[in-house]
Amino acid sequence: MKPLSYGLNDLILVLANLPLDEMHLSFAGSSRHLIAEFQIGNLHNVSFSINPGDRPGVSNWLINVKKFFATTAASVSVPSTVFQPSQQSSQKKNVAVGDNQSYNLTSNIGGGLIGSNVVKNASNADLLKLVKIQNVNEVLEGATIHYIVHLISILGNYNEDIRVGSARLLFNLSCVFDKKVMEYERDLERIILGLETDDRGYSVIVHELFHLIGPSFTGMVVAIIAGLECFYQCVDWGVRSICVSALTRLVFENEKVFLGEDQLCAIWNLFFSLNSLPQIINSFPDRIVTIETVLETEAIKGTLTKIFEILNQSASNSKSEKGQKTLKDVYMLFLNMLTPHDEYAYDLLPWALETYTTNLVNNIAIPSKPQTPESGTPSKPNSARNPSHATDLPVPSIKQKEFLPLLDFVLSLSNHFRAIPPLVRYGACVCLHSALKVFPSLLQENRQLYPFVISGAMDTDYLSQYLYVSMLEVVKSTEAPSSASAKKSPGRRVSLMDTQIQSLGVFQHFNPIIRSLVTAFRHKDNSLHYDDIFGGYFYNSPKETTLKDILDEAVKNCPPIQPKLIHKMANSLDYLSKSTKLRQLELIRIWAGKSEKVTKDFDTFLVQTLLPLFNTTEEDVQLATLRVMSSLMPKFKTASSADLLFAWEYFGIVLDPKGKSFINNLYELCFHKDPGVRVVVYDVMKDLCLLFKSENETSYITLLSMLLICIGEQDKTAQEKLLKNLSELLAKTEYLDLALPFNLIRDGINEPLSKMVQLFDDLATAFINNKTGLKILIEGLLSETVSDKVWNFFLHDVTENSLVRPDEYGYTRNFIHAPFWTAILYTKLGAVPPNISGDNASRHIIPNTPANKRRFICGFMLCLLPTCGMPDPTFRKTACAVAIKCCIKKLTIHAGMIRGLMEYVSQQMMTNKYWTFQLSALDILRHLVRLKLPGLSQCILLQYMDMALDVAFNTPTSSCKIGALSLLQTFLTIFPSGVSMRLQEIRDTVRACIIDKDEDVYTQACSFYPLIFRSVSTVNAEDFYRYLQNEISVLNQPKDSALIASDPLVSQLSSDEEFRVIMQSILCMGNISERTLADSIIKDLMPLVRKTNSKLRWAALSSILAQIQFISDNYANTILWEILPLYFDPNPEVRQVFVKFITKVPTYYEVLCKFVTTHPDDSYVVPQLSWEDLLLDTAVLLVNSQSLIDCCKELPVDPPFDLDTQIKVNEDAGLYIPTISQKMMQRIKSLAKTITGGIQSGNVGEVFYFLQQLKENASLQGVVVLTMSELGCHNTIIVDDLIQLFCSNLGEEVTCENKNLIESCILGLGNLIEFFPEKLETIFQKLTGSTLTNEGDILALFYLSEFLVKKEYIHKASDLLSKCIPYISSQRYTVKKRIYAIYLTVELSLSTGMEDMVKVLDAIMIFIENAEESDLLKVYGCLGKLLAVTGPKHSLFRNLLQNLKKALSHKDSLVRLKSLSIFQIFVKHISDEEVMSCCYKYLADSNREVRNKAKEMMAVNGVFDFALAALKKSKSVNNSSNSSSGDSIRATLLENLKLPSIAKLGLTINPNSTEEKFLNIPLLDLDPYNIKYYSSEVSKKFVSRYGLPESKFKFSPLPLSIIGFLEEKATSKKVTPEHIQKYQFITTIDCITILHECMKKYPQLAQDMIEGLIAIMQSLLTEQLKSDDVGEGEDLLETDLESDIHHLNLLSNLLMAYDGITEKALVYTSKLKEFIITCNSIASTIRESLYLEMEESFFFFNDYVDVPIVSEEQYLAFEEFKRSNQEATLEIVKSGKTDKLTSLEEQKDAMNVLLDVKSEQLRRMTNLALHGISGFGQFYALSSCCPNFELANSFIFLTEMLENEHRGIRIAAVEALSLVCKLQFELSVKEELLTQVQRITQLFINRLVEENKTLYRKKADMAEALAKLVVYVPDRATRLSVISILVKFWSDADSEEASSVELMNELARLMSSDEYTEKEELQRLLKWRFSF
Repeated sequence: MKPLSYGLNDLILVLANLPLDEMHLSFAGSSRHLIAEFQIGNLHNVSFSINPGDRPGVSNWLINVKKFFATTAASVSVPSTVFQPSQQSSQKKNVAVGDNQSYNLTSNIGGGLIGSNVVKNASNADLLKLVKIQNVNEVLEGATIHYIVHLISILGNYNEDIRVGSARLLFNLSCVFDKKVMEYERDLERIILGLETDDRGYSVIVHELFHLIGPSFTGMVVAIIAGLECFYQCVDWGVRSICVSALTRLVFENEKVFLGEDQLCAIWNLFFSLNSLPQIINSFPDRIVTIETVLETEAIKGTLTKIFEILNQSASNSKSEKGQKTLKDVYMLFLNMLTPHDEYAYDLLPWALETYTTNLVNNIAIPSKPQTPESGTPSKPNSARNPSHATDLPVPSIKQKEFLPLLDFVLSLSNHFRAIPPLVRYGACVCLHSALKVFPSLLQENRQLYPFVISGAMDTDYLSQYLYVSMLEVVKSTEAPSSASAKKSPGRRVSLMDTQIQSLGVFQHFNPIIRSLVTAFRHKDNSLHYDDIFGGYFYNSPKETTLKDILDEAVKNCPPIQPKLIHKMANSLDYLSKSTKLRQLELIRIWAGKSEKVTKDFDTFLVQTLLPLFNTTEEDVQLATLRVMSSLMPKFKTASSADLLFAWEYFGIVLDPKGKSFINNLYELCFHKDPGVRVVVYDVMKDLCLLFKSENETSYITLLSMLLICIGEQDKTAQEKLLKNLSELLAKTEYLDLALPFNLIRDGINEPLSKMVQLFDDLATAFINNKTGLKILIEGLLSETVSDKVWNFFLHDVTENSLVRPDEYGYTRNFIHAPFWTAILYTKLGAVPPNISGDNASRHIIPNTPANKRRFICGFMLCLLPTCGMPDPTFRKTACAVAIKCCIKKLTIHAGMIRGLMEYVSQQMMTNKYWTFQLSALDILRHLVRLKLPGLSQCILLQYMDMALDVAFNTPTSSCKIGALSLLQTFLTIFPSGVSMRLQEIRDTVRACIIDKDEDVYTQACSFYPLIFRSVSTVNAEDFYRYLQNEISVLNQPKDSALIASDPLVSQLSSDEEFRVIMQSILCMGNISERTLADSIIKDLMPLVRKTNSKLRWAALSSILAQIQFISDNYANTILWEILPLYFDPNPEVRQVFVKFITKVPTYYEVLCKFVTTHPDDSYVVPQLSWEDLLLDTAVLLVNSQSLIDCCKELPVDPPFDLDTQIKVNEDAGLYIPTISQKMMQRIKSLAKTITGGIQSGNVGEVFYFLQQLKENASLQGVVVLTMSELGCHNTIIVDDLIQLFCSNLGEEVTCENKNLIESCILGLGNLIEFFPEKLETIFQKLTGSTLTNEGDILALFYLSEFLVKKEYIHKASDLLSKCIPYISSQRYTVKKRIYAIYLTVELSLSTGMEDMVKVLDAIMIFIENAEESDLLKVYGCLGKLLAVTGPKHSLFRNLLQNLKKALSHKDSLVRLKSLSIFQIFVKHISDEEVMSCCYKYLADSNREVRNKAKEMMAVNGVFDFALAALKKSKSVNNSSNSSSGDSIRATLLENLKLPSIAKLGLTINPNSTEEKFLNIPLLDLDPYNIKYYSSEVSKKFVSRYGLPESKFKFSPLPLSIIGFLEEKATSKKVTPEHIQKYQFITTIDCITILHECMKKYPQLAQDMIEGLIAIMQSLLTEQLKSDDVGEGEDLLETDLESDIHHLNLLSNLLMAYDGITEKALVYTSKLKEFIITCNSIASTIRESLYLEMEESFFFFNDYVDVPIVSEEQYLAFEEFKRSNQEATLEIVKSGKTDKLTSLEEQKDAMNVLLDVKSEQLRRMTNLALHGISGFGQFYALSSCCPNFELANSFIFLTEMLENEHRGIRIAAVEALSLVCKLQFELSVKEELLTQVQRITQLFINRLVEENKTLYRKKADMAEALAKLVVYVPDRATRLSVISILVKFWSDADSEEASSVELMNELARLMSSDEYTEKEELQRLLKWRFSF
């Protein structure tokens, strides 16, 4: 038998809870001598006990039986031989007659387990193991019952000897129990003769046999019957008849035992199996006929309903004898329908049972009394109900226990629940389910039914199981129902649904956990089939809800069952199929905890019955048994020692069939692959340690040693558990030395593996530092039991003295326990490995052979060697490092172990065909060299240098190349002088690796290559430099040159490889540390900084800055001036190099040389001894402690460039993207002072020349110009040349290509003028000297204008004006140039006088006439300066003011928004009335953005200064922090100024104008780097949502470019932060409040504006009413709807602000009301006429539309239409004319035109009405001055809108109604409005009840309005009516009503009402699922 591979968690948990202290600490001892001492006690007869006097005889009888089955009956030795495998399809899921696979577990509750086909086909060997007890003695009673049943089943075998033998054995057993039976020997011979001769069956003979021996089996008859019941449905009729005969005779002979109801189940099962139901005579039919159609169903239901009515009348007096008989007869009819052979009998059974019971209860209940108004709706007389809905029948309010007939009927089904035929069980289940639907509390009041429901949930019949699981949902919790739920009118008749709703006590105490579990169980996987969900077992996935979870929760509320029933279930497990056995075990597990006996004492019989199941070969059964044992484990504390030892025998079989000791088994499990098992094992071992601590020190030390060995655990959870347990065990005084290193390991559990290895080494060192104090523990660790397990775990499948094959070695063990900790510990402790197989000598004797001696010396370090071949880089590198640590104790080197390791490296690893071992050999050599051992490191250098060079150059494996390069790099860093003679070889080898095809190889080579040149000496430095010169010069030659063709090293290189070599050569030049070569190197590299390739610039700059330290100061300053522009290189990597130089950050190679120090004997490396001679056994080597720490550390890696890791300088904030700005100029100035210093005059020309060459690089032009400007400030000799250069560059138009150059020249000129102001005139002459002044010149003059307006240069300004003003008015120049000219002329004219200002204004006026909108915005900013001086008298300003007034009424919100720029110019220069007129329109605008922007602009300009005091007192400012829900709604409404439904219906105004389309010309990108976006809230939300690093998206604002600076200077008006802060509070106030304060000051202006808008809207209606024909309608189409809607919204917003100003506000709202009525009227007329015209014109009739004909007129019209088409077709065919066809087409076209016109008119009127309703509703919702009667009238008006045909109108009206009530009632209680709300609510209730079918879609709107209004109605009856209506809508055919979530959200608002007292009931209703 194989051990368990799954479920060891359960087993270990079971063992962990055993009371081990009572077992005398003997886990492997035998319990045979104790079996006879079992004291079963006074148990029920199923758990019988054989008398001590009979036990020897029974034991001898068992021996004879085994011999019988081993010889004579060998062919039937397995019970499965009496069965045949089921031929039924596994896919057949439905219940059918004769379904032998179905099985009911509930049957065992009543009398033994029943099933069929219980043993599957299996091999004889497996089945023999199943029935035989192995390794332990049998339980005598269990074996006896097993063989009795087996012998009975073969009494009818075809073999005569088997029949006779089994009969004699049964007779002999009966003689043991009853000596009197021996007197019937002669009768036995007669019976045997019958068995020998009768060939017609042996049932009669069996009856006679058990007539003789049956009474002797009285003590065990129940157990025998439980086994025989399994054969009820055996497919072999002979076996079935024999077993049935024996069963019936046993029952008859022992009838007293079976008189109890619980034992009669066996008889009932036989009764059902034989289909022997009696026919009922003179009664109703026992089943309903087969139903095939719906009509038949309805007819049968109607007939049965009448029959039930007659029966109910006769049963009205249920107390009479006749009434009682009638009730019993009808329920007996239902009972008799439960047959095992007719499936159709159940078609109407549930309906019939529910209907009959419901009608019966109604007839016998107390008559209901008329209800008072307080009690609810008056009762109605019984009306005809649909017979198909039993739940619609009224049910009186009585208790279930008062109606006994139904209860008696349900209780009479107890045997049917446990029947064998699935149809019988299903019928009983249906009856119980129907009874629960009628009386939901039936289970609660009759708790004896609970076991049937819970057990039925595991029925093998899936349909029954489904119903039982649904019944579990109504299992109540144990809490008593509250008194509130019990309040109920005793005489009220309500429906069952209403009963369940209003008597919420039924649902109040449902267990919510069970309901949620059932829901999750049913919906855990939508892809699963119904049968798959309920057919699966109970332990599928730990994350899924299973049936086990449901039953565990449900059984908590169920009463316990008797232990005898559990015993019966356990007694017949041997005869069940696997799936049925698993379900049976699950039932035992569930009920065992509820059993009355199990809760008191240890159940010996149950345990001894279940434990043999551990012998099975089926792991699922073993696991299920373990779970049962786990549930019984708390009771093991009361078990006797014999019981415990008996149980332990079987637990040992599960742990290990080989019979090892428990401690050994635990140690085996420490290395189990399942981490969950290991976690449990660690807990068990800790508990055992605590147990053995004071009683058995040997076992304690052994277990503690095992736990210490497991510190290398790789699973984090298991490791945490282990370390926690060890910390508790090591908290003793003798282990204090281990505390510190152990705690470091525990705290560093999440550290990387390299760090953990060091902690392991520290802990192992702590052991050897205190060997005396830890002697006992060390002996335990070194014991063979512990150490050999470690050795075998890692090396049991490894050939001795050889390496493993990585593709065959199981590396998964390293992820259980890595070998690092054990290798370190055991090597430091000097543990000796086990002997080689076959060697019987002591393991402590050193072997003679070299290989075995090496094995002996290396010891447990060999456990690391397989990991050295592991492909995982982390484990492999760690194994190499740990192998070195194993050879070191403290600071002493174990020479023999190092020698052994070197032998493995040189002899096996380097020659191994696997690359992992080769790479590990190179790594081990590298670590040994870095140890810097005296003599050994030099030997490795001398002996393995050639090997490393060969591997790096020739091996095809990339990983090995990288390892060889790492070894060469280590040689070079440890012995820089020692390898000087071979430096050229190393250079050539690494050079070859640079051009390798593998990226990892050439990356490693590139990082190593410059280090070679850093190590060159003075002698060969020049040679290496010439080598690099030649390399670069050759590679820069053309590809087809003869020089390249002649060089094999470069002729075959690709372009990428060539570039790679050049880059590395440049970097190598910078690493040559030879002062005499520095000048030459820099001169060679300087031309490279001018390259366009940024990587070349980066390499050249890095090398130049590295060589700066070796040259003179003057030359260094010269070079720094030349490379200073690279500080602002566009490439961030180039900039970073310069920043590192300034901040003096060391380079990578400087860090590397400091990290790896040289060997002390570097200068003296000569051949001495080989490592073989050096590492003798007597050698003593010491290692430096720092070298020991550093040897295994990885070398620092040059980090790739990353914006997150780059070094930042505070002064460079904002310059991470170089922008030509004043900030850049200041930074260049500071750099010039700090790093460059002064240069000699002779070198200035050199620098100037180099910068001019560098300027040719387009990406560096701007910064080079700024550098040249700063250079000129320090050296006057080049100033004139710079001015000439800059001015010449400015004489161009600004483009994307030269923008940076022009900006830098402007900034450079300004910088020069600061130092040389006398040069201004020269600059002015050069800028204006040409005939045509370009954009660059104009911008430069504008930048220098602050100098030109000075007195000494004012004449220059006048001349410049006369030259630039014509540019503005002329269209020959670009718009951009004309705008720049405007900037310049406006700035200059402010200083020259009024005359020039007028000229400038005239020119600007000409420019504005043809300018684009985007250009005008730039110009408007300049005009404010002139307007402040000249005033608004100029015609330009008058035209702008007129344009402003037109724009304010424009339909496009974008036009109105742009007009703010014009208004901002005039806001302080026009009259107050004009300002207020614009202010009204801006603040009342229909667009929110326009309102808010205007509010901010006007606040900053002081428009609201007169109302600041009032605004500061406004509610929106004072109550912004603690506002109610109403305030929140009010604030949202004031912010949007429209109903939300307007946006939902898509009726908002189109913000984009469709009349004018402009050509978008691409301009300069104002935000090329998306800095604004990265700084926005949108970007921050994006970053936080996806967890991105904020540093990558966090940028400082870029400084303004020069052009941006000039535009801001020309257009912006400087506003101080203090000024903005003063008006900041206004931004929190809504526009309507501000507008209201403005209207208080100018009420007449507001009145005139409102009346004007009303006149406009009335004129619209007048024009519409006049349009009677199509032509006028077409003219109306030209009217702009969006403009009309804007005017209407403007009017609505003005009215909201005008509220309370004067009394005319209500007059204006009445006109708005008339406008809405008129719009709806016109729309209705158009809609009606349009439909009539469409119908009359045959518009609906065409070949593609199928329209139903509903009238004679429509039919005639359709025929006329077809006739006209036929005549037109006939005319074409006969004469070829198309007159009629053309006429028809013209009619269609005319109709299409009419349709378009009318549809547009209809859309127009509807939209106007919608926006009108929106404004009307908002006015009354927000009004605080409106009289109550006006509020009531407005409410009535909005209610009338619900009669409109348009859905949008109704939705808007509902929303307006809700807002009015919500906001007005929050202010105060308004009685008149409340009266109307109550009236309308009642009206809607009546209409929804009486006109439900005629309202159509209006129902949804009325229901929504009802739900929103009912919260304000205090009447309880009204609220309940609304709830009832809304609940019915959930099942409405219209999905709009059925799925309206908003309705229930409104119901939830009732919870906030203080007056509503039924909050709990409403809350439960909202959560009710309306399912059983």
